[in-house]
Amino acid sequence: MKDIRELDKEFNKFLKTLENKVIDAQQHATEFMDEEAKSRLEIPEEARNTQQFVDYSNSLKIKKAQKDGNEIVSSVYSDLLVGGDDPKWQNVPVGAFLEWGTGPLGEGSNNYPHGYPYTTQEPWDQHTWLQLLQTGSWGITARPHLYPAFLRTRRILMENIKEAIEEAWME
Repeated sequence: MKDIRELDKEFNKFLKTLENKVIDAQQHATEFMDEEAKSRLEIPEEARNTQQFVDYSNSLKIKKAQKDGNEIVSSVYSDLLVGGDDPKWQNVPVGAFLEWGTGPLGEGSNNYPHGYPYTTQEPWDQHTWLQLLQTGSWGITARPHLYPAFLRTRRILMENIKEAIEEAWME
């Protein structure tokens, strides 16, 4: 090195290489999560609307990894909404119902924390009985797919970042 400016130039080159490699590492992890989530989403035999599961699986998308301020962000998401005529449900994401389930069936089958109650009045009340009479259902069973895929992807991402750091250092 001739002087501090050359050292500064080399260090900035390393940081830019590292940033690009970490973005690539996160993108690969996001793609892994997408595939993992889709592989975990099974259509249950008791499903009344199997097309909704197919539509949901096809609606999963990836937000490409990119730098946003001091963070690198990406996501796997679905913008498929429940829809229908009832304004209460028109703008509600289908994924939340499929991931965590609904009603007593969802509460009893979900093994992951999400922080939302299954009803505004617990224990199950007269409204729940009315739902059973109207729909023949106590809700839907939880079918976690995104959250467990995320948990598995965290390990993959850490391995990818370690590799990215090593590659950037060697360049």
